[in-house]
Amino acid sequence: MALTTQIPLTSKQKIALSLLDDDLHDKLLFLGGSGSGKSFVIVYKMIRDALRYGAPILIARDRLVDLTKGVIDQLVPTILQLIAEANGQSDWRKWKIDGLKFASWTDRRTKLEFCNGGYIRFGGLSKRDMSESGQDKILSPSWLHIFVDEVSEEEWDTIELLITRLRYKVEGVTNKLAMAENPPSMVHWSYARFYEHKRIDNSMLSLTEQAKHVYLEMQPRDNLENLGEEYIQNLSQLTGANRERFYEGRFQDSASGEIARMQAARSRHSEEYSRRDRQACRSH
Repeated sequence: MALTTQIPLTSKQKIALSLLDDDLHDKLLFLGGSGSGKSFVIVYKMIRDALRYGAPILIARDRLVDLTKGVIDQLVPTILQLIAEANGQSDWRKWKIDGLKFASWTDRRTKLEFCNGGYIRFGGLSKRDMSESGQDKILSPSWLHIFVDEVSEEEWDTIELLITRLRYKVEGVTNKLAMAENPPSMVHWSYARFYEHKRIDNSMLSLTEQAKHVYLEMQPRDNLENLGEEYIQNLSQLTGANRERFYEGRFQDSASGEIARMQAARSRHSEEYSRRDRQACRSH
């Protein structure tokens, strides 16, 4: 299957891709402000390697509905279209290679299948998503790579479980656990693990473990050519913890970050209660 997967990337995205492609690191954290292009380059890596190696890959987030809004609806079609255009095709949805569709959605747009047999599974990691879609689709297969978007929403126990599924082997290719987030509170395990080299029990990672971890800070200005000055200006006018997280792209101190985390949790719980109320009303 002769095709090119090269698409335009920013200078910072090229640095990110070099880390994603190296054979030194297997746990990677990309963090920074909103719109910095971190999720874009990771999704590109996942699509490219599914095409290159005909391999199974997992892309996940806490809630499938949030993954759908950002990655499935926006990033994936954009990247597929760029690859199609790089190969002289006007529409990735109509492109066929040797009579087979270049890429197609199946399983209610939670599985993207490629013409070479490779595929990407998209899933939610929350208990509700796991129960509704079947956790066997995520925790039974072996994956070449796993990308967890907005990993600040996840507990380390969930990440550890995913690591056990990184066992699909391609000769010469390192299995990668890639993660992205707008930095949360310093009490989150991602800060402890990548900045302080500590486990959740506060013990130190070994030097061998530390060598396999890497983080890269990516900020909105690194993606100026795709965002525009006006968007970055709007981000700069945010205040408090929102400015720290979405514009400056840095971890908040324990107090402000914990308040933000609790507010987000209350919002999720409120939404869940509202859903249950609606279901109760329909049942009467």
